[in-house]
Amino acid sequence: ITSAPMKRFRSVHRYTMPDLVIFRVQGQMAMPRITIESADFNQSSAMRIEGGPGEVLLLPPVDTPTYFLIGFLESGDLELMHRGAWVPLLGLSIAGLSTAPTRLRSRTAWSVVAGRVPWNSAVPPRGIEESEWVLAERSIADEVYAASTAIMIDRAHKGITKAEATWIEQMMIEGAGLASLRNLRGGGSVWVRAMRVIQEKCTDPRFAVADVAAALRISERRLQEIFREQGRTVNGELRRRRVQSALETLRSPTAIGMSFEQVAASAGFASEASMRRAMKEYLGTSPARIRNSITMGPGASDQAS
Repeated sequence: ITSAPMKRFRSVHRYTMPDLVIFRVQGQMAMPRITIESADFNQSSAMRIEGGPGEVLLLPPVDTPTYFLIGFLESGDLELMHRGAWVPLLGLSIAGLSTAPTRLRSRTAWSVVAGRVPWNSAVPPRGIEESEWVLAERSIADEVYAASTAIMIDRAHKGITKAEATWIEQMMIEGAGLASLRNLRGGGSVWVRAMRVIQEKCTDPRFAVADVAAALRISERRLQEIFREQGRTVNGELRRRRVQSALETLRSPTAIGMSFEQVAASAGFASEASMRRAMKEYLGTSPARIRNSITMGPGASDQAS
């Protein structure tokens, strides 16, 4: 199959305000250099992202399609803020959705290569949290994917046919799909199923670790191992999901006449006190402050946040 080379294959974008929120750049406020070089294949892209020393927060663009990304550090000492701690990205793969805010820091210039594909072509709908990156040690498949992505970018200037672009995009989608399952490891698809079971059953106050294991037909010990490999616990995930459910209830107009004890019961908490403790742990606030911020308007909501 032959066709004319694609007209738009390579593009370069330099981030500017308000794409970046600056924390620190070598101890002073300044604009760090953030550049994205992109080789585009239909709806997918191979990208090289480069930056300078400093600490930045990359915010997801507004009103743009959601993509699944998997990236690999090429050079530098780049670190990612992940679950409250700075994690060096050397030797790791990073996977997630483009909706996830990304806080990075580095003492040197750095470079990352990444593949970007339509999210629903590579990832189960509930497979990855929308606001969190997933980290994993690089596998042989990751190394191949990283090297291929770099080659696509470096050879972009030579042009490509539409047929070749379609073939490359399919290869990127299949590779990203394998990477998404591996990066959700701790049982791969078992992890995805566990998260779905917890999300569906968390509002039952009697639903516990043993019930999750029974639903997946695995032992409790294996289930706990799977969650430890992800840096989480089953009980912690149950609490987090119940906090999310309680928060949604408090924000609902139907909750105006509900007591906090009723909200707690509807979210799966054993008591109002356990809901208060969990909200303090995960949200840093209380049910009363959340309700007040909603009833008093946006200004109060911002202050409570």
